[in-house]
Amino acid sequence: MGATTTCEAPGCSYVAKTAALLRQHARQHTGERPYACRAGCSAAFASSTAQLKHERVHAKPHSVCPEPGCGYLAANSSAMVRHTRKMGHAASVVCPFPNCAMRFKSYLALRMHKKRSPHAGEGGTSVCRTCGATFATVVEYVVHEKGHRVERLAKATQDRRKSEPVGGAEL
Repeated sequence: MGATTTCEAPGCSYVAKTAALLRQHARQHTGERPYACRAGCSAAFASSTAQLKHERVHAKPHSVCPEPGCGYLAANSSAMVRHTRKMGHAASVVCPFPNCAMRFKSYLALRMHKKRSPHAGEGGTSVCRTCGATFATVVEYVVHEKGHRVERLAKATQDRRKSEPVGGAEL
């Protein structure tokens, strides 16, 4: 195993594999943040990696937290999910389709919503895959779809009863 260096701060037992890692660790004790954001905001960081990660917020399209008054900018959807969970924003992921005001706690829940409640027609209307009926809102579609589910369940129950032996004869 290679040479290691130990942090000399009182009460710290950190051991680094390289001198560069030890210098970066020492910034936790000193509070030094030598890597300032080059995009002009006031953010500063203890490592160049953290600086580069932050600068992506300025460099590429980002999403703004939909919570009123928050203003958080996320570089990607994972960062937005972490932010909403950390800050406790309930149901802050909004369905982007017109006529749908549904909000979700995660992007996964939104993805499932899109699969289960298709926003397929013109202008965001929902179309029933069973009978082709169209609905202006997802809520109307969901209520309609429940009717089909009840019909399918009743038919399955009726088919099962037809296939059972009459008189309870055992084999």
